[in-house]
Amino acid sequence: MTISLLTPTENVSSPVIESLSLKELSEKTSSDYLKRNFMCKVKVKNVEQSDSWWYNGCHKSKCNEEVSKLEGKYRCFKCTRNYPLPQKKYRIIVLAEDETEAFNIVLLDRAARRLIGKTATKLIAEGISVCHIV
Repeated sequence: MTISLLTPTENVSSPVIESLSLKELSEKTSSDYLKRNFMCKVKVKNVEQSDSWWYNGCHKSKCNEEVSKLEGKYRCFKCTRNYPLPQKKYRIIVLAEDETEAFNIVLLDRAARRLIGKTATKLIAEGISVCHIV
């Protein structure tokens, strides 16, 4: 599987500034630089075999925070909302490489949904682990 990663956000309205290899990315240490958009094209070599490939997340589309159960409700402390049930969201750790380097990369919900074609909630309901489809 080959994927292109847009970092640090997947904001498609922002132009990609440059394409980087993983080695070039590892050499970028300035936090100001890492806030910019860039793309790395990688191949996924391995998916971490773990039961924690999903988490209980906030329902708000721009919020990827994990929610906490508090007094029978799920609370997002970032956007201060309560929900009766959380939204299941992907958090998949993969070993990705290009011709220069290999990194562990975390695929969060939006990127993983694009690759898998289903929500985490749907996979859980079908009794399928992400390790069996990636």
